[in-house]
Amino acid sequence: QAIHEIDIARWFLNTHEVSPEVVSVGGRFGYVDCAETPNTFISIHNYADAPLITEVYGLTSDGKIDGPMNKFGKFKENNPNEKSAKSPDIGIIVECENATIVVPDYNSAQVYDKDGKFVKEVQVAKQTRGDGSVWDIAFSRDPQQKYLYLADGKNERVYVMDRQSLEILTWFGDGGRQPGQFFAVHSIATDSKGNVYTTETYEGKRVQKFSYKGIGAVPRGSQGVVWPTGK
Repeated sequence: QAIHEIDIARWFLNTHEVSPEVVSVGGRFGYVDCAETPNTFISIHNYADAPLITEVYGLTSDGKIDGPMNKFGKFKENNPNEKSAKSPDIGIIVECENATIVVPDYNSAQVYDKDGKFVKEVQVAKQTRGDGSVWDIAFSRDPQQKYLYLADGKNERVYVMDRQSLEILTWFGDGGRQPGQFFAVHSIATDSKGNVYTTETYEGKRVQKFSYKGIGAVPRGSQGVVWPTGK
């Protein structure tokens, strides 16, 4: 679980690279078993821009085997009248100078001000179950980074979103193994020329390149499969 959360947390640092230094402490507590893996630990990933801290709590909040899980923060408790507010037991918390971003699941992200007050939430294909809809993100290469590309491996598509409002402008792709289709599109990146690259996991096992052709009018909503042209 933790490695997938680290992947998402690295989006906020705008890097896919591993950190140059990692310090981790922990152990296995509360159970009498083979103790092959730790169930409680803290890892500090020493990135230059900001530290990335991973915390794993394998014990329940009341110490009982089937008890409730520990929660990160008190976002829900501090916003009792906001139904969307969540205090996650699994998720990402990004502490910024004037706000906090909480990623409580694989379909949404929430913003709280510096006093912990709920500001807004963005959900992408919120009815998605299983692996969730948000697998990876990348930014357009214009100076303002106006657009955000979001890989949705469960629904087999790539969303193009306005980075400021997080409104979905359009999307492309569908399930399948032909060029322009996706089988669990997992990662996405852009190069200096604006081209988009995707990778696929599970049985997809391939890389695809979508060439940048400039900015123009496209259908709002689904574009379907972006079929290759020429040979």
